[in-house]
Amino acid sequence: MTLPQNTERLKCKWVVITGLLIVSSVGCSSHPELEIAQRFQEAESAFSLARSEDEFSLVAGQYNELLTEGFISGVVLYNQGNAWMRAGKTGRAIASWRQAQRYRPRDPYLRANLQSAIAACGSQASVIPKTGIAGYVMFWQNWLSYPEKFLLSTILLVAALAVAILGTLVSRPRVGRPLALIFGFLFVVIALSAVWDWQRYDQTINGVVIQSSVEARKGNSESYESAFTEPLLEGAEFVVLEERAGWLNVQITNLGTAWIATRAAVTY
Repeated sequence: MTLPQNTERLKCKWVVITGLLIVSSVGCSSHPELEIAQRFQEAESAFSLARSEDEFSLVAGQYNELLTEGFISGVVLYNQGNAWMRAGKTGRAIASWRQAQRYRPRDPYLRANLQSAIAACGSQASVIPKTGIAGYVMFWQNWLSYPEKFLLSTILLVAALAVAILGTLVSRPRVGRPLALIFGFLFVVIALSAVWDWQRYDQTINGVVIQSSVEARKGNSESYESAFTEPLLEGAEFVVLEERAGWLNVQITNLGTAWIATRAAVTY
């Protein structure tokens, strides 16, 4: 199993801590940011000192507390995945790393760890839905992070409006109008890309099996017969279609739909 290099993890740590300290120095709510930075550093220290799987599980819980309180960060999710992996919980590690990819899509360490974990889990793990023609048209879709697309679309919109207004004020519409159209076109393209991310991240519930073996059923009860010839294994990924009384109706690429117990998976 490929594990992250210590230098990369330390670099991520200081990026987060430095960013939080800058925010706290210029903002009016310095105490919460400083407290979060301290707790993040405590989690990092605990990770370095952890030796057993139980200790790494506790570290993953520390990262989860930061996420639960609203500090959503690709670095925290990435390190949480590392902790879950060291704790022997591959399914939970995959879930954390998948979420981290939304914020760190170009991170080679994250990509290597995720691919290694998926390979270890077998063919059931990699079941992310195909993007079809849209995936070929928007070939850059996974190059930019979720927040980067919203920021870039905002910048392009402001640029388009500014060029159009300035072109009118200086009586150079022949120059300003084409540039405004170019910025406007780029804005539409990036905005559509951001909306796609909004749909697949905020409007779609994904999940990962976290138990070693889970029997998928044709209905939301143990009384229903098995949906597949073989049980689902840890690391199998899916999209949630419905939740009902402790059961999840899931869509698994290349297998179909089935019901699994909620306790057998983690969703995000």
